[in-house]
Amino acid sequence: TGEVGLETSGSKLLDIERKNIYDFFNNPKNDELFIDKNGLLKKMGGTEQFIHMSTENRIAQFKTAVDASSLIFAHSIIDSASYDLCRVTASESPESWEGHVDKKTLPLSDFKDRTYREILTDQIRKHLDPLERQPLLKKVDLLFSICKPPVGFSPLVGYSYDRARLSNLDELRHQVVHGPGPVVLPGGSDDLWFLQQTVFYFMALVNHRFGVKVDTDELQRCMA
Repeated sequence: TGEVGLETSGSKLLDIERKNIYDFFNNPKNDELFIDKNGLLKKMGGTEQFIHMSTENRIAQFKTAVDASSLIFAHSIIDSASYDLCRVTASESPESWEGHVDKKTLPLSDFKDRTYREILTDQIRKHLDPLERQPLLKKVDLLFSICKPPVGFSPLVGYSYDRARLSNLDELRHQVVHGPGPVVLPGGSDDLWFLQQTVFYFMALVNHRFGVKVDTDELQRCMA
């Protein structure tokens, strides 16, 4: 949306910036803010050149802000989806989790008056609760381990899963939130498309392994 807006509003942004700059520099009250106002404009290549540079700078700042916020939102969606899909696999097939929870030693009392399925379900729940706060790639790797996709699994047209790319975007998101601040997405909107398609790919993983499908009635209610 931001890209489309910039494509159609470039000249309007330039006109707005031109008015703002002319109003600011032509206001005598602002003369005291500069050591040499006219010298500044001359060094910048004249008023019009200064206007164009200022407009380009504003557009660059806008793109950076949009990229950073979009990355954070997209990351939160894929992180939540990964966790929810792990829960779906546990609900659909607790047995598929055996290799991930059977390393813990349990007291004999746990087996009294309880079935193996009940104990397994309880251990899965204890594993799932902290998983929600774990890093994205830990959820993703667990999902792959449980779903065990065949070699060459590629259910989406024009998309290929790339763990390294997902890891790089995950790290980039960490820089935005905990590091120096806003960043520019290396692939632009294509990176956001990749994250969106990755969610669909994970859904396809669960569908392939367990036959779970999207409830279209529920989807319609969510979009209403």
